[in-house]
Amino acid sequence: MATKKQLIWADLSLFFIALAWGYTFVLSKDILTEMTPFYFLGTRFLLAALLLLPFVWRR
Repeated sequence: MATKKQLIWADLSLFFIALAWGYTFVLSKDILTEMTPFYFLGTRFLLAALLLLPFVWRR
């Protein structure tokens, strides 16, 4: 059984993840006024690939 402290941490974690996820919609809308959709998607995929590269480098 989870302790009260673990439940509070779990709830706070879910809250902040949902807050960050929801904010990305506003952020994406604002960014798309500054750059083209293809450039935006290319930048997102490049950043994601660079972040995941250390995890698959040894394979």
